[in-house]
Amino acid sequence: MSQAIENPVIGLFDNDSAGIKEFRRFNKYSKADGTEYRLINRLKKIYCGLIPQPIDYDEPIRIVKETSGNDSTIPVPIEFLFTSEVINRAVEQNVLVLSERTTTAQDTEFSTQVNLTILFSNNLPEEYHYLTYKIDDDSKNRFSEWVADLPAEAFENFAPLFHSLNALIENDQV
Repeated sequence: MSQAIENPVIGLFDNDSAGIKEFRRFNKYSKADGTEYRLINRLKKIYCGLIPQPIDYDEPIRIVKETSGNDSTIPVPIEFLFTSEVINRAVEQNVLVLSERTTTAQDTEFSTQVNLTILFSNNLPEEYHYLTYKIDDDSKNRFSEWVADLPAEAFENFAPLFHSLNALIENDQV
């Protein structure tokens, strides 16, 4: 039996700190021609890549960078590829549960809790406040079942991802 696989296998990582960390483990592999995907095994047609940031997030990302004063970015798990309308409706219906991001700020003498959600959401348009929260893992399956019944328009932000996957597959056929 041949080791070749008929269809490519493409692993996708969330575009958040955990996903980026895992994706970087593949930095030693070259990029597949004309893409941002890493070619793991040409014979077996195995690739990996990051979920692209939706164009809708360009302005919120700019605001977060200005607010933080550094190169901070917005984490994009696959759930955040949906439009803000879909995500906000899912949150209102308690289908997708979000929790605030907090951390401890300290120097050599003082220590205090900092609510990053409040800090950053105050500068974002209300429709994008969800970007400053973490998704509770327990709600991810419920959300995936909920979105299965949505119309095709709800998946419009997935178009760049599908386009990049199609480009990868087309290049793979050459």
